[in-house]
Amino acid sequence: MNKDITGSKVVLDSNAIIYYVKGENSLEHIIENNLLFASIISEIEVFGYEMSANQVQYFTELFEDITLQPITNDIKRKAIYFKRVYNLKTADSIVAATAYSLNLPLISADRIYSRVEEIQFFQVSVTD
Repeated sequence: MNKDITGSKVVLDSNAIIYYVKGENSLEHIIENNLLFASIISEIEVFGYEMSANQVQYFTELFEDITLQPITNDIKRKAIYFKRVYNLKTADSIVAATAYSLNLPLISADRIYSRVEEIQFFQVSVTD
């Protein structure tokens, strides 16, 4: 992962958001020094997990600093293309299409995005 991604705009995958909240150091620099974007599907994925009231509050506050991108017709069409061509899950294809639509790098711990040639992807290494 390139730590020089600073002062940029980036799209976060839901796992990057979750790992950051869990204290993953490799994401701290990225999340605290960039303008953050995410697909609305990432918010759905994050809040879809069972969590404590404190975690809900923390994620709610974090999402206040993230610009959420709705699923537009362009994103929908590109997501369908990515799903077909790269055999991505629906949510992953929407996230990749969001990064493509915004022309921004995608930050994720999931290497599946490395398949998608049309986007700039940065995989973060995380410790479980």
